Amino acid sequence: MTRSDDMAIKRVRIREFMEIHGLGGVLFTLQKNFSWYTSGGRGYIATTTDKSAGQILATPNQDYLIANNIETNRFLKEEGLGELGIRPLSYRWDADASDINQLTERVLAGKKHTTDVGPHAAEIDHLRYSLTPLEVERYRALGRDCEAAMNDVARSIEPGMTEWQIAGRLQCALADKQVIGAVVLVAADERISLYRHPIPTNKRLENRALLVTCGRRHGLIVSLSRMVSFGAVSDDLRRRHDACMAVDATFIESTTVGADVDEIVQKAIDTYEEHGFTEEWTLHHQGGGTGYETRDFRGTLHSKEVVQPWQAYAWNPSITGTKTEDTIIATPDGPEIISLSKDWPVKEFNTARGGPRIVRPDILVR
Repeated sequence: MTRSDDMAIKRVRIREFMEIHGLGGVLFTLQKNFSWYTSGGRGYIATTTDKSAGQILATPNQDYLIANNIETNRFLKEEGLGELGIRPLSYRWDADASDINQLTERVLAGKKHTTDVGPHAAEIDHLRYSLTPLEVERYRALGRDCEAAMNDVARSIEPGMTEWQIAGRLQCALADKQVIGAVVLVAADERISLYRHPIPTNKRLENRALLVTCGRRHGLIVSLSRMVSFGAVSDDLRRRHDACMAVDATFIESTTVGADVDEIVQKAIDTYEEHGFTEEWTLHHQGGGTGYETRDFRGTLHSKEVVQPWQAYAWNPSITGTKTEDTIIATPDGPEIISLSKDWPVKEFNTARGGPRIVRPDILVR
């Protein structure tokens, strides 16, 4: 499938949405939707904002790029928007907001439109959830590359390194594969137990490390976490990690097309309890749907979401002192883990339905 074919699928979804709501246009202002609709275009300059540096106005008959004169040519040439048939509406970099809005109004000619931060934002988000064939292909490649970067770094770090140094090494390994580390977390030793989101510090690694990343390419994001131990794993950590893997296996096995997300979460909570860690799920969110955001939504007992065909999920159960996480796709044949290595130590878990065993990453002992 070509990029043009991929965008054609998305045009159909958006144009059906416009017809249902009687709209003359949809204005994409966020990075996630810029990348999705343009089939992997990079809408950012700064990665510290959700807003896109260029906006896309989709109408029933034509798509338009609205961008300043600094970015327009780069979007058209390097991001390939010109080849996709997207017409530029360029304004000078110091234009007033009212002048920019007039570009949109001129195209719409009085017809109603909505934006991806307006009243239909949640409905627009749902249009992204079922991945296209090209997105699945890209996602699988991204999963392999993120895991390879994580695997290489986990096997190269040494006691005495700071968390910042480990994080830098992981960022570099991702960049070598043209992946942006949208999230890079590192915890050494006691910080693994203290903080669920361990932003790197100058703490030096002694015995154990938790490495976490959310890697982005073509707008898609793969999330994964790995544990490394220098020396034998204690009995207590072994018990905790085994339980955490079992919870993760429950999450993955249950993420099948048509499943209710709240019921998936309940099954995982039951697994926490079966292994003697009844309250641990309350100490951190458990993950949820993913794709063009690190999480499109978090799975809870109050979720109304239903697993869609070819939808991506990243569950991240944790038990104080350990964590497991990978990215999966809910295919019609069952969940597919796209970020699992063949040479990382793993444990296999039987499924309730007697299907293929679920493989989860164990602690790498060095």
